[in-house]
Amino acid sequence: MNNRDVAIEYLTGFSEGDLDKIKRVLADGFEFNGPFYSVSSAVDYVRMLASDPPEKSSCKILSMFDCDDEVCIIYRFEKPGVVADMAQLFKFEAGKISKSLLIFDSKQFN
Repeated sequence: MNNRDVAIEYLTGFSEGDLDKIKRVLADGFEFNGPFYSVSSAVDYVRMLASDPPEKSSCKILSMFDCDDEVCIIYRFEKPGVVADMAQLFKFEAGKISKSLLIFDSKQFN
């Protein structure tokens, strides 16, 4: 899989609530930063997701671009009662996601 495919695999896993699919694409030292959470390892990220599992949702890709070891996906996230446009930047090392920056307006979730 190329980096774009790996980023899409991550979003698919998140949309399906499939933690195993998410784990497979994360580097051990994975770092995540978003409006609600920040973590500094794949273990901590998966543990955080397991304690508050993602609900089944959909992510419709609006735009995607990449450069070197980065992929950025702009998508419309939808779950019951929530519709939010999001941008997520993924950085890669050795074919796995090493960092992710998630940006969205958190008021959509209140």
